[in-house]
Amino acid sequence: MASAARPNGGSAFSALVADQGGAGQGDQQVSIYNDYENTDHAEGHRIESNVFRERRITAADVGNTLTFSFDAKRGNINDPADPLCPCTSTAVAFIKTLNPAAGFATTNFVKEGTTAIPNTWNRYTLTLTVGSGLVNQLLQVGFSTNATNYEPSAVFYDNVQVSSAPTP
Repeated sequence: MASAARPNGGSAFSALVADQGGAGQGDQQVSIYNDYENTDHAEGHRIESNVFRERRITAADVGNTLTFSFDAKRGNINDPADPLCPCTSTAVAFIKTLNPAAGFATTNFVKEGTTAIPNTWNRYTLTLTVGSGLVNQLLQVGFSTNATNYEPSAVFYDNVQVSSAPTP
């Protein structure tokens, strides 16, 4: 595939980079972008790419608040709020729960849009309180992009943390 089809450089949909850190970041950050290896881009189809960690929710999680926090800054992504940009790429960070007993239906989707964030580092936090109805469901925390026609979609992330503590 030609390099022009990879507006964020590299292949697949994530890469470590070493030149985007600020005062609070280390030597490496992660760039999350769309799957430019998917040839459906050329057909005008929207491609959703997800990078996440997943685990099963247990009874020990009930009553806790899950916190997903991270630093992020705008990368090579088109801003749909910009009237001069006809592109429609989007990016989000998320906490999601899926119920395997109901065809993997989404039962929670807490998200933070990262499409039009500043091009300077900022801290973001998402939370989800775990109730008893979530036991045995799947928990996912991560990042997603949505793009078509090989549009740029990259956002930089660093200092990613996931924690769980009793809900006050």
